[in-house]
Amino acid sequence: MSPQLRRVSALTVRIRAIPFARRIVLLTVLFLAVVYVGNALIVAHYYTALDGRERESRDAKAALLAEHAGRALAAVDLSLQTIAETLKARLPFDKPTVFTQLLLDKYRKALPSVHSIFVLNVDGRDINTTASFPPPPVNGSDRMYFSEQKKWLGVGLYLDRLQFSRVDHRLVFAVSRPILDDNGNFDGVVAAVVDPAYFADFYGRGGGQPGDVVLLERADGTILAGSGLSDRDLAESRLNALSNREKARAVTAAVRGFPAKIVLIGQPTIASSQFVSFCAMDGGLLLVMTLIAWWLATAASREAASVDRQARARRTAEARLLSAIESAPAAFALYDDADRLVLSNELFRSFFAPIKDLIVPGTTFQQMSEAAVTRRAYAHAHPDEREFLRWRMEQHRVGVGEPVLQLYDGRWILMRERRTPEGGTVLFYSDITPLKQREDQLGLARQEAEQASQAKTAFLANMSHELRTPLNAIIGFSEMIERKMLGPISESYRQYGEIVRTSGQHLLAIINDILDIAKLNAGKTELHFEPVDVNQIVAEAVSIIAKTAETAGVQIVTRCDVRCPAIEADPLRLRQVLLNVLTNAVKFTPAGGHVAVATSVAASELRVAVEDTGIGMAPEDIPRALEPFTQVVRDSTRAQEGTGLGLPLSKSLVELHGGRFEIASAPQRGTTVTISLPIRRAGRTAADRSDLDIAI
Repeated sequence: MSPQLRRVSALTVRIRAIPFARRIVLLTVLFLAVVYVGNALIVAHYYTALDGRERESRDAKAALLAEHAGRALAAVDLSLQTIAETLKARLPFDKPTVFTQLLLDKYRKALPSVHSIFVLNVDGRDINTTASFPPPPVNGSDRMYFSEQKKWLGVGLYLDRLQFSRVDHRLVFAVSRPILDDNGNFDGVVAAVVDPAYFADFYGRGGGQPGDVVLLERADGTILAGSGLSDRDLAESRLNALSNREKARAVTAAVRGFPAKIVLIGQPTIASSQFVSFCAMDGGLLLVMTLIAWWLATAASREAASVDRQARARRTAEARLLSAIESAPAAFALYDDADRLVLSNELFRSFFAPIKDLIVPGTTFQQMSEAAVTRRAYAHAHPDEREFLRWRMEQHRVGVGEPVLQLYDGRWILMRERRTPEGGTVLFYSDITPLKQREDQLGLARQEAEQASQAKTAFLANMSHELRTPLNAIIGFSEMIERKMLGPISESYRQYGEIVRTSGQHLLAIINDILDIAKLNAGKTELHFEPVDVNQIVAEAVSIIAKTAETAGVQIVTRCDVRCPAIEADPLRLRQVLLNVLTNAVKFTPAGGHVAVATSVAASELRVAVEDTGIGMAPEDIPRALEPFTQVVRDSTRAQEGTGLGLPLSKSLVELHGGRFEIASAPQRGTTVTISLPIRRAGRTAADRSDLDIAI
């Protein structure tokens, strides 16, 4: 053994030496450690993905806000440029005019972002303003929006920084355009007072998540408008006071066509509602999982000792069961649902000593049966080995009867077979050699009984033949009378002919049933198997009985499962069974009731259920209904015509197919007859019910 394998083996031994309860606790701790590490990786991955999505979202929002700011500033710039061009014809300015006032008011109303528009002359004195007419005595020569335009003889559009208005002390910023004469000389400015709250409101509505800071800045970083900061902070350009971490979260977007930009500072991803919610849910689930795992580990450790005790008790019980099986007076063998041997006792192995080497778990029943025939485990009473083996396999599958066989050493065994709920098979073989010897001593009496039975069968057969011949003549001639084939007769004679015909047919049916019962009891009934569509047989039987049901006022309903496969059966006998059951159901169902016929597949069986809403019978009366020549009659029910042979005959024919015939009923609750037939091939013929019934 290699050193690695030795180390693994030593570790395995050490682990097994740890008490089971402690092993459970250690495994639980290891499991939780793996879960926590995996969960940390999941949280880290989620944070990275969320941070990326947040940054992409901020970039998109900044671009949208920059586009909005560009449109707003473009509208102001175009209006100021139009006003300046219009006022060139009225230079120089010396006093307010109504024309200028109306012109300013017109453009002021079209600009929602503008608080007011005013015109300053070359000295910086307010000539016209939309705030009032005439304007207040205000001089703006010291303001950058004027001084820069005058200094450079017009700089185009100029964006001034935020400052408090001298008129109403609002925090505003001005946008100005120069007024130049035809020679390019400076004659004043036209300016618009822009309300930063216009941009702040828009940014607050769609600029970002709660807590985000959105700013409109000049190209040099001077703040013009924004949300998320107070007026004092805006006026003091608090952006420069932001921490480096906050600046790292900032994204910018240039305002196309203007010396301005949008700055968006988002909340930290770790403080976002999505990440906080995810962490809260994840932490809660992790806590619940930890508590549940620890509780389960504790409970399992408490139960470990109990489980160990139960295991020891189970092993003790199994040992006792095996001891009891070995001590049983009968040979015992158990096969699983795949027909493989599970266990057997020593007496079973002694019965089949020639194949003792094969009587081990896992050997199939067919393998053992073939070896038993080949190695002569039975007495030489069956020269046709192939037919004997076929019969044994068939009887093992059907599991009906208790056959008696002689072994190679002369002993006689009685063989019993039972099915387990799991689909397995239990075999019990009893040594009946002493009983067989006593039976042989009484063989003169048995022979006489068999001769008497044969005489009875011959008598019934002869009687049925002798009775059928005149009955066929009676039925034929009465039908001729009924149909007036030899000439007209009175209605009374026609009715007499009808009565004779129906009575003759009824008597013929009774004779046929009696003959069938006699043949079944004598083991002379033969079944001719062929592939049969049970749904088709049901349909044929229902069509035959439909007229009788209609006359009786009984409705017949069929529910046939289309998944039903074809089975091997005698179609004539199967139709006879269904007709007997349907006739009984219609006969004992009052007018207005119904009879339901349904087919279904369950496990290895095909089932036909006939359910009626008739008068029913008590459960204790069901065995009597299955006896020949017996009818169940109660005071509350009317007697019905019939011989009482239909149900016993049907039961015998179904069992001859290897199936089951079951009745469930209750007074005034109706009756349900269930016919269960094996789906697998039942064999070509079943000549009789001989004592040879099953194999090992």
